[in-house]
Amino acid sequence: MGRAKSHWRKSTNTHLRAFVCLLIALIVFGLTPKAIGDSGGPIAYTFGDHLDNNESTYALYYNVPSVIQTGVKENFTLYIYLTELSGWKIDSERQILTLSINTPSATVLTQKINSSQFLYQGARWGPFNITVDLSAAQVGLSPGGVTNATVYANLVVYERYNDPKFPVLAPDGKTLQVTDVQIVAPAGSPGLFGNRLVTSIAVGAAVVVALAGVTRLTRKRVQH
Repeated sequence: MGRAKSHWRKSTNTHLRAFVCLLIALIVFGLTPKAIGDSGGPIAYTFGDHLDNNESTYALYYNVPSVIQTGVKENFTLYIYLTELSGWKIDSERQILTLSINTPSATVLTQKINSSQFLYQGARWGPFNITVDLSAAQVGLSPGGVTNATVYANLVVYERYNDPKFPVLAPDGKTLQVTDVQIVAPAGSPGLFGNRLVTSIAVGAAVVVALAGVTRLTRKRVQH
């Protein structure tokens, strides 16, 4: 009889642990917002004059969340290929990339990425991350508001011309559209520590109460 009770107690504890792990997983993964990444490219930047054959082409590839939540840090991953250098152009000696996010009522500039590496045809710059941390006020949203936005990328390059008559390191730049996104301003407290935290605490408290009841019932059965 003692062995049967011991086996039943172990089986009950195992089921309780599995139940707790399942509930924790539901709280963590079910209540955390998920932003699906939007991957794309190439976005082609062409500099120079095709008439004299002094052209260069850069291809931008990106991974950007399709939904951006204010008060939460989001990562944009980007990299650039130097796909063509023609004419007197021999290399790219400095590169500057700046992202901007345009909403119907605001334009927000993100951090600027600088590089001073020498790039030749076929070279890659990146991948690198740009962290975006928007506030509701920056994008013109009230709590609970939603707006559409467009991400733009400005690329400035300094290229070396090996023309014997006019050797020079000349800058060029262009801004192109990257992708469209949606920006959401949560109701209540911003970020992950607003309504989601309150909900998580409530669910956690309910789990503790339920487990306490099950444990009390288990002890009574074992005693009998």
